[in-house]
Amino acid sequence: MTTATGSEYLAFVEEPGKQGRRIVAVRAKSTGQELGGITWYGRWRQYTFIPNPATLWSQDCLDDIAAFIRSMTP
Repeated sequence: MTTATGSEYLAFVEEPGKQGRRIVAVRAKSTGQELGGITWYGRWRQYTFIPNPATLWSQDCLDDIAAFIRSMTP
């Protein structure tokens, strides 16, 4: 499991995936609570973010997630 940072409020924690695809948990740095995940979505042929229910997102946090997804894509 690898933890990637670069966001003021979010931690990106890589977890084991299937078939060479990456799975990344998005967690709050302050509490460690899992807020959602980044996974491969085959129909769109790209990584996508799936937020957990009842989570609230600021523009800055969404920008951080989008930047992280861009860094995952070759």
